[in-house]
Amino acid sequence: MNRHDFPFRSVCILISFSFSLLGLYSWPCLIMAQQPITPIKNSSVQTNADFIIHPVDMNIPGIHCVKVLDLDFDGDEDIVGGSENTPYSSSVGLVWWRNDGGYPVTWTRFTIDSTFLHVMSVDVGYVDEDTLPDIVASGWSNGKISWWKNSGNPESGWTAYPVVTGWTNPHDAVCSDIDGDGKNDIVGAAAGDNTISVFYNQGGALPAWQEEIVDSNFGGAKSIIVEDLDNDYLPDLIGAGDACDDIAWWKNLGGIPVSWEKQLITTNLDGSINPDAEDMNYDGQPDIIGAGWAGNEVSFWTCEGIATNSWEKTLVTNQLAVAVKGIGRDIDLDNDKDIIAVGKVPGELAIFYNENGVFTKDILFPDFNGGTALAVIDMDHDGDDDIVAGAGVLKQLYLFENQTITTSLPGTDRISSTLLVFPNPSSGEFTVTIPGEPVSEVEVLIIDSNGKTVLFSRMNPDNNRVMIKGHGLAVGSYLIKISAGKKIFTGSLFHSFF
Repeated sequence: MNRHDFPFRSVCILISFSFSLLGLYSWPCLIMAQQPITPIKNSSVQTNADFIIHPVDMNIPGIHCVKVLDLDFDGDEDIVGGSENTPYSSSVGLVWWRNDGGYPVTWTRFTIDSTFLHVMSVDVGYVDEDTLPDIVASGWSNGKISWWKNSGNPESGWTAYPVVTGWTNPHDAVCSDIDGDGKNDIVGAAAGDNTISVFYNQGGALPAWQEEIVDSNFGGAKSIIVEDLDNDYLPDLIGAGDACDDIAWWKNLGGIPVSWEKQLITTNLDGSINPDAEDMNYDGQPDIIGAGWAGNEVSFWTCEGIATNSWEKTLVTNQLAVAVKGIGRDIDLDNDKDIIAVGKVPGELAIFYNENGVFTKDILFPDFNGGTALAVIDMDHDGDDDIVAGAGVLKQLYLFENQTITTSLPGTDRISSTLLVFPNPSSGEFTVTIPGEPVSEVEVLIIDSNGKTVLFSRMNPDNNRVMIKGHGLAVGSYLIKISAGKKIFTGSLFHSFF
């Protein structure tokens, strides 16, 4: 198959750009979108997702990781990214793209740090004791996990501070309040040191860090996520190691420092990397999705009993070459969880649609060479999840706009970014005011920066106001989405430790 023979149901969108592949030649690239599917009668939901492909950046060498949030507080979603690249000296470091609005959206790229090279992970969180989101990243070749203080002007003025130096091949770093003291800590994974550690935030404008080693024998520790797996209101850790081929979780037993109890989810995922926690069967218990790059595999493990650590495996595919990430979401809004996945070499971005437990592959972008960067989140606040994905060898980053819900369907009247949230930032209860005509029962969703719904409730507003208790929310930024009849209202919340 050549680069022009894209196997999509075809309505073509010609995007004029060229790229240099391995420095050998340039290609004009024809991008195709799926044929729109007729909506179900009397519904704004389609039977399958259809996507329009929008370029974000056609010259971002080695794009390896992305994070989505409203970095400049203007009501729309921006993108933060890190460049790996090979040789790593040609990495462009840490950057972010400002969402300038319009349709299609235009983007402006800004540099956060061009000297922090070979970036393997990026996260955004509130590190110091102000109300500005900061950046956390890991660098494979420099042996560092660092954070960047936000000066208040994200277009410039970022200052780097180390969390740890001298690690061998840090591959992941995430920001989360592990010990419940209201300050975001940083959890890191070092592949070369086979180590998972928590760095506890000691507070202040420029925090010091206290390291606690959680596991020093987790072979090829590549990835770590934070999730309350056992629903005890204590954040647990889930990690993937590609030398041991394990996905494991460490139960948070509490205490200062926290005590941990290791449990294994699987020991035979060949090349285990980048787990995702998602309730795949809607039973209220998070399940685990894993990618195995050496076995070309994407699978998920349904939790049959967290107290007994019982997991049942479902193989989604073992034919996604160098599979590096799978994310579970109901992408087509048919009330079951699909899996959006990316393979690195020769590169492929695909959706595995779930139909009664049978997964059918639909390729969004073949020859997605160097594909690793992936985020799934409702970028345009229209009620369905979109996809942000980048391919490092192609030097390309895209927004795949989900058309499952569109604003042009008859009977829809949508309003975006109009909710009034007070106080904001909030550290506990907050009030959300819905504009316009009086509404009765509404559905309230609070969605974190990974695109996961962390709160869902049906409420009856009092004078178009709802009171939400946010005491259990982790420090960070959230999207609030309220559905009232055919209207959807959205707003942003910044949950702080004040």
